Amino acid sequence: MKSCDSGKESRQRLNGTESGSQKASPKGLTRKEQIIITVTWHGTTTTVIAK
Repeated sequence: MKSCDSGKESRQRLNGTESGSQKASPKGLTRKEQIIITVTWHGTTTTVIAK
């Protein structure tokens, strides 16, 4: 059950940071790379990379 909850939380965080990632990260990076970079700034890289 804990794994499912963490997965939902990471998805919600990704949706919230998607808009910020496009502005913060350079245009040369792909969507996945942008999301990973923004997540690293927030300190939740482990959850996103795991998924």
